Amino acid sequence: MVDQLPNLTGDGGRGVEVTPVLAVDQDGNPVSAGGQGSVDAANSTDVELTSSGTFTGEWVSNTDPHIGFNVKADQDGTLFVDISPDGGVTITLSKQYDIRAGEARFDAFVKGPRSHRVRYVNGGSAQGSFVLSTFTGSGLYPFAISDRDAPKFIAYSGSGISGTTYAMLVDLSDTTNFPHNDTGRIDLYSTFLLVDKAANSAGSVRLGVITRIDGTDADVSLVQGVSFTNTSDRSIERDRIFDHPLKLGQSGGELTDVATAFKLTGVTAINTGLTLPSPRGNVTPALGDVVIQFAYTSGSAYNASVSGQYAGNVSAT
Repeated sequence: MVDQLPNLTGDGGRGVEVTPVLAVDQDGNPVSAGGQGSVDAANSTDVELTSSGTFTGEWVSNTDPHIGFNVKADQDGTLFVDISPDGGVTITLSKQYDIRAGEARFDAFVKGPRSHRVRYVNGGSAQGSFVLSTFTGSGLYPFAISDRDAPKFIAYSGSGISGTTYAMLVDLSDTTNFPHNDTGRIDLYSTFLLVDKAANSAGSVRLGVITRIDGTDADVSLVQGVSFTNTSDRSIERDRIFDHPLKLGQSGGELTDVATAFKLTGVTAINTGLTLPSPRGNVTPALGDVVIQFAYTSGSAYNASVSGQYAGNVSAT
């Protein structure tokens, strides 16, 4: 008889034949070692919605550890996945997704033995096509993040800087000219700062978020930067790749997930009546935008560039 089971080699080169194992669920039924799941018909639909129309699924209770969805519509809308430990009496999680016309969205996350429901709110135009498929199961991980949700790259450079100036790195609300998709806040995944200077150049390059703005001035909370007041180095690089992104959400004039003592207040060069240069031309600054301060103190003019990876998030905080 031919041996069908492989051998495992342990310490000292000792070989041991593997032992077959049968995996079963809590009821004693055999289960697959791979991922498996089923469509949740009560939270799936292909019925097109009218202007501002809403689809609200039913509360479903099961012990499936994971939940996922796939949705595509020809109009903008908003999807919510609601989670409840008590059949919908208390909603402990309402995960929100911005859905853009013509794009296919997918996500999956841990649900556990809790109830779930899916809601979809259509935008201001009636749909011509709409497909929403919700499913639950086990082993739905790992999954690949979609290109839509993957971090984007942005870069901007300034040259001949001989006075303090400002530039826009990311315009939060502009998803047409900038590569991100969601407009609640910006999450920074990495930053790369490069300064090319003379030996006597003094100043700093700093990256921050607009936390207050009006037609007169603005406040900026700084989160990254490099100063070169006391160095004769001709080239300075500061590269930062974060294990977890810096979440630049805000509320009441303060960043909610970043505590910083470095703030610029009453900056008249940034206001809603002016524009700032950016990688996509001149743009009007607004709350939540990521800006660069090229500060000049003394000495010769310098050149600098700021780049990095970032993504938009649906949450403002």
